[in-house]
Amino acid sequence: MSQIASAPSSTSTPRPPVAAPVLSGRLAVGTAVGWTLVAVVSAVVALVTKGETQAWVEGTGDDSRGFFILAGLGAAESILMVAAWIAGSIWLLGLRAVAEVVAPGHPHRRSQIWAVAGWAVPILHLWFPLQVVADALSAVGSRSRRLLLAWWTTWLLASVVGYAASHLGGDLMTAGQVSQWVTGLTVDAVLTLLALPAWVVLVRRATRAAAVAGGGATVEP
Repeated sequence: MSQIASAPSSTSTPRPPVAAPVLSGRLAVGTAVGWTLVAVVSAVVALVTKGETQAWVEGTGDDSRGFFILAGLGAAESILMVAAWIAGSIWLLGLRAVAEVVAPGHPHRRSQIWAVAGWAVPILHLWFPLQVVADALSAVGSRSRRLLLAWWTTWLLASVVGYAASHLGGDLMTAGQVSQWVTGLTVDAVLTLLALPAWVVLVRRATRAAAVAGGGATVEP
């Protein structure tokens, strides 16, 4: 009588799919687009109403409509900036979560908290978000040095130079200060508009890569 021994077969349990941050990615793009549109509209309104605003601050005119329109647009832009920060941070946290699941041994130079705080802490905001994004992209297999360079260069120009330019003009008590203010708003709008395309491409490409790496459905282009 012969006995046939069979070794037990071992099967590894497949890892369940990880959800890519699709919704937060769309919100990050949407709020950035809204922020940019308001900045551009503000620059256009400032240029169109520059003369009447100068006359109003100097007491030679009584039409302050442009100034108050710009004040309202400034409030809307501030709200959209905060919304873009929140949406972008949630998206980056989601991207980081996928990266840590699909590549658990991949090194990250910064902890998760910097996906949120890195955008707001002075000095550190100049390079911490770049490191968080770069490491997460590398983990999900979608790091592109050219895209990262284009995004971060245009973002720094918009956030540093553009922000400083938008605050020109002092207390707006003279026609010259109004002129400086309008010029600053225009520079800020141009730099913000310049930074938008790279951010949109980065978010869409990273989200698509996270969907593929996580085992989910590919995000539509």
